[in-house]
Parts: sequence; C-alpha cells; structure tokens
Amino acid sequence: MDKRSKRIKTFILGVFWCLVVVVYIVRLMNLQLVHGDEYLETATKRSYKTQTTVAVRGEILDSDGEPIVTNRMGLSVTLDRAYIPKGQENDTCAKLIKILLENEVEIKDGVPITDVSPYEWEAGKENAKKKLLKTLGLDDGASPQDALAALYNRYGIEGGDAAGMRRLAGFRYEMELRNFAIGTPFTAASDISAETASEIKERRYEMSGVDVTVEPIRIINDGTFAPHVIGRTGLISAEEADSYVERGYPLNATVGKEGAEKAFEDYLRGTEGESLVEVDSTGKVVGVHSGETSKPGNTIKLTINSKLQRVAQDALEATIKRIKANAKNGVGEDCNAGSVVAINPNTGAIYAMASYPTYDLTRYSADFSDLISNPANPLLNRVIGGTYSPGSTFKPATALAGLENKVITTDEIIYDKGIYTFYDDYQPKCWIYDSYGTTHGPCDVAKALQTSCNYFFFEVGRRLGIDKLDEVCTRLGLGEKTGIEIPGESAGVLASRKYKENTFGESWYGGDDLQAAIGQSYHLFTPLQIANYIATIANGGTRYQVHLLDKILDYNDRSVINQFEPRVVSTVSMTEQEQNAILRGLRSVTEEGGTASRVFENYPISVGGKTGTASVSKGTATGVFVSFAPYKNPEIVICVLVEHAGSGNGVAPVAKEIMDAYFKLGKYADGYEAPPSSSEPLSSSVSSSRGESSSGQEPALPDSSSSEPSSSSQESEPDNGGEEESSSEPEPDNPENPPDNGGGEPPP
Repeated sequence: MDKRSKRIKTFILGVFWCLVVVVYIVRLMNLQLVHGDEYLETATKRSYKTQTTVAVRGEILDSDGEPIVTNRMGLSVTLDRAYIPKGQENDTCAKLIKILLENEVEIKDGVPITDVSPYEWEAGKENAKKKLLKTLGLDDGASPQDALAALYNRYGIEGGDAAGMRRLAGFRYEMELRNFAIGTPFTAASDISAETASEIKERRYEMSGVDVTVEPIRIINDGTFAPHVIGRTGLISAEEADSYVERGYPLNATVGKEGAEKAFEDYLRGTEGESLVEVDSTGKVVGVHSGETSKPGNTIKLTINSKLQRVAQDALEATIKRIKANAKNGVGEDCNAGSVVAINPNTGAIYAMASYPTYDLTRYSADFSDLISNPANPLLNRVIGGTYSPGSTFKPATALAGLENKVITTDEIIYDKGIYTFYDDYQPKCWIYDSYGTTHGPCDVAKALQTSCNYFFFEVGRRLGIDKLDEVCTRLGLGEKTGIEIPGESAGVLASRKYKENTFGESWYGGDDLQAAIGQSYHLFTPLQIANYIATIANGGTRYQVHLLDKILDYNDRSVINQFEPRVVSTVSMTEQEQNAILRGLRSVTEEGGTASRVFENYPISVGGKTGTASVSKGTATGVFVSFAPYKNPEIVICVLVEHAGSGNGVAPVAKEIMDAYFKLGKYADGYEAPPSSSEPLSSSVSSSRGESSSGQEPALPDSSSSEPSSSSQESEPDNGGEEESSSEPEPDNPENPPDNGGGEPPP
C-alpha cells in the first residue's frame, strides 16, 4: 500500500474517533448541564412506606377484677419484605422453616390441603378452599394436586423433596394472605423460646429480612375456664378482610373470633403505631423514621364470677357423668351434654355460663379437627345456641298470662277431672291420671304449679287462646334473642298460628292451645331465655337486658371509662297478690311434696323452682330445672338443662351447688375445712344425701313434660370463625288425632 493510501485511511479513522469523542462530549453535556438536575433528582428519588407497629390488646377480668386473659411480652420472628432481595424469597423462607422445624415451632400454613401425601382438601375449610382457588384462577372442581402445582408455579418453587415444597408453598401463601409487603412485615412465629431466637439471630446473615422482635403475647390463664364465654383471637380471615380494612385494621392484625374477644373487639383493640420506611429508587431501605406510638386497648371487666363459673362447670360435668354412670334400664345412658346459666334477676348480669361438653381454648387449633367432628358438638354454647322444648318450666308463663288477662284469679279453683273433655275430638289427659289413674283434685294456681297439673293449664290455655298467651310470652322474652353481647345466640321458637301455618302449612286448632299452655307444641327456647323469663316473674315483672360486660377500664391504671347500667327491655303486669300466688307455687316445688324437695330438703335459704321433663323423639327425656333464691327477694336465678337426663329433678343438684357457692354454704362457707377423708367430686354426694334415686328420676309425683322432641341448633366452625346454625322443630300432637296419652307426661 502506498503512502498516500495510508494517510487517507489514517485520516478517516481519526475523523471517526473525533466524531465519537464529540458525541460523548455532547451526551455528557446533555446529561450534566442540560438535564443534570432532573436526572439527579431521579437518581436520588425516595419513596416512603408506612409500617405499623403492634398495639397491646386490652385484658379481660372477672367480676372481682381477677385476670382471665392478659398479655406479656414475648419473642416473635418476623420477615420484612424491604430487606429480602428479590429472587431470594424461597431461599430465605426455606432456611427459616428448617430452623423452626428443628425447634418444634409450628409452621404457619394458609393452604387448606393436608400436609402429607396423598394430598386432600382439609375438612371444615370450605371458605379457605374457595379463596385459594379464586386466587389461583382455578375452577371449583380443581384437585388438591392442581392447586399445589399452581402454587409451586406462582412462587417459583422447584426441586427439593415433596414435603419441603408443600411446606414452603403453604408458608408463602400464608404470607400472601397477610398482605406481606414493604411496610407490612409477616410474623412467622410468636412466643418462641430464647434458644430459638438466639439461633435465628446467629444465622441472620443467611436470611436477609428475618429478625427477632418483642411483641405482646395473648395469655389465657386457664383455657378450660368459660371457653364459650371468653372466646379466642386469630388473624383476620379472607372473608373478614374487607370489613376490617374499612375500619382501619392492617391485614396482619389479630382480632376477636368468638365470645367476649369478638363481642368487645372495639374496646379491646388498641391503636397501632406507625413509622415511615424510606426506600430509594432501587427498593433499598435507606432509613426508618419514627412516627406515632401504639396505644393499648381498654381492659374489660365481665359480670362473670370466677368462683361461681368454676362451680357451675364442675357441677354440670359431675352431674352429667353421674347420671350416665348410674343409668338403669337405658334411662340416662345417652346423657352426655347440657348447660347451666346463673343471672342476677335485678340487673340482668350473668354470673356464670357453662356448656358441656367443653374444650380448652389453648388447644383450639391443635384439637380443631376433633372438635368439629365430635357429634356432641363441644364448640356449641348450649346456653345461648341450643334450643329446647321447655316442658313444665313453661307453666309459670301460662299462669302469668292467665292472671294478667283476667281469665283466672289467684283463688279460683279448677277441678282436675283427669281427662280434659272440652273438645269432642281431642281429649288429653293429665299426666297423673294417665300414669296412676288419679287426679290432683281441686287446684288453684299455686297448687297447679306445685303439682304441675296439666288439666289446670289446659283450661287456662283454652280460655286464653294462643294469641294472648304469645303476647305475654313475647314480653317475657321467649322466642326472641336476649341481646347478650357474644355471638351465636338463637332466637328459638314461640309456638304461634303464624309459625305453624308458615312452617307446616297447617291451621291452628283449639287442641294446639292446650299443648302450648303446658310447654309442648312448637316451643323451643334457650336456657338463657328460660332463666331470664323466670327472673322477670321473680323480680315483679321487669325484664332486664342480660349482659356480660360490667365495666370498661383504662389499660394502665384501670380507672373506669364506662360502666354498664341495667336496661329495662319490657315489663309484664301483675299485682302483688298475683305474683305471690305464682311464687308460692314455685316455692312449694322445693318443699315437701314438691318435685325438687329431695334436693332442697332442710335448705337454709328459701328457694323457688320448677322442674321440667321434656320428652324427645329418641332416647331419654331432657331434664330442666329453673330456680331462684332467696324466695322473697331473689338475688340469683339459675337454669340447668341436661340433654337425656331423664328428669328435671335429676339436674337440680347443679343449681344447689351453685347456690351453696353463692350464699357461702357448706363447703363454700368461710373458714370451712373439708374432712380429711373427703374426696367426693362436686354434686356426687347430693343425690345420696337427699335420697335421690340413682337413675336421676323424680319423686313419686313426676313433673309434666312435653311428648315432643327437643332440638338444639347445631353450629360448625368454618375456617373464618363464623357460625352456621340449623334447628329442627318439634311437631305437636295433631288435635284432630290425639295420641293415646293425650300429650300428657308418662311416669319418669
């Protein structure tokens, strides 16, 4: 190549590189001089995320101020999205899961699929299943395997053993349910041991974003104490999310799920604190700025008296077990459930509320599958959610309605002729005539209540008619919700023309009036309704709002913020003479010759009561006993109801045990010392000391009862903490086709 060609080539290359340099210079000038400020602002631009801090939940106290549910500070392990590099989520979570497993810490898992192969949908979690399938875009017919495959794909989970992949998928999905994001950390485990916390801290360098924090831990002092009343807390479910978010809750908040925890959520909930997390344009946290501090919730003081509650629970369980153990000829062998409630008739305050079978709140999650599959339904609060035929405990209501409507007077005598012959086509018999071929003879209202004379109340019911009877019963609160604060209450059923016509498409007959008047027909009430209606009669005619909340207190110094005042719901009219006639009849039930006399023989406090034996479609009759004391100025009303107990007299010892504790009698007296050899459980000695038969039967003059089945509403526990209720109603004898015994009570 000649020299001239080389010079040309060199020149061209030189020009090219000069142009490149010029372009770079122009570009740099554009970046630094023309748009320098703009690009600088973009490079250093920061965003801020609000991060909430947990608030301490208010405590729950009993009527004496003794703690039932409290808090303590504990160690929790959390994941903070702001510090986890993208793409390392699975690695971080897998390492944390391994540490938790090695330390026997429960792994959170939001997927409603069994955790071992062959994978199946978990029972009782239909709502969670629907939520998962919707999140994954799968149809309702998708299999568990389809859902898991979609989860693995969603979170990029691959490789490793099947069990590990399943755990990781459940953990990641739980994080998603809790809205895991910058500003919303995820609590992977709460109340971990110091050893577990130490190991996590030592290995934090392997798990960016994992930290150990100090958080308030909810402490239930005794998980077996009034679990149906206290309830539990839990994380917000998918079904609850919208309503709680509207109220300002973060999705990872803990809220009340049942009982007092849910009923008084607005008081117990604290106010979350806030801090600002500063993040640069790359998503890296560059600062955390303090904001508002969290405030604890208020403490609530309940009307529940711990001593009475424990006595009620123990006596109820002991009595049920005794009846079952002493069953004879099949009577009582199916006895396995019941409830008891004690209230203040002058304020509506609930002293004790127990349902059996029961459960341990501290083991709720661990035992959940067994609890919901148990046919005895231990999760059901039978005091407010179980509905039953009242049997003869309804007769005081009929007496009151008859007196208020002036269809009878306190001194009117009605002769029991054995067979009630007013109707040609329906002639029911009094129970004593049907059983023994005799009658109660002349009865006024007091004697009719003492002997539970069906004939007397047939006549009163016919004179009244169902409409007038229902009007009074409605004011007594029967067939209506009491308004108690905790969820799960059933309204029950008050027999009426409308109910029969709407439910069964049948007309109401005169014979239906007779059946309704003695507590049969379609009546279905909760034990709390029965207790409150008797309280209304005992206090002179004022029905108070039943309630569990006594006071709202400041969390720190327990100063009173608000206090419940008795609220009148309705009233019934009765003169002093009319009230005395009814109460005199109820008093005689516990005296010599009364159906509960053996239990309250020589009792130092005057007690009024009424036994009821409600027949059921299958098995032993339900026993009901409602009582109040003292007779003249009642301070406490107790309703005991035991399914398949055989008689009301058989369950009366539960009420006596509670009264002993309330009035500090016997072993509950101040300074009482138990004999060294005494080891009998509560209520076990009552029947022997009072002469009660081992079968739990009533004495020679049995109480009246419904010949219809009782029914209790059944409630399952969906995964979202909601309730589902259903109840079957008893169908009365058709007045046009009466049974052989006329709907009266067979001998117990």
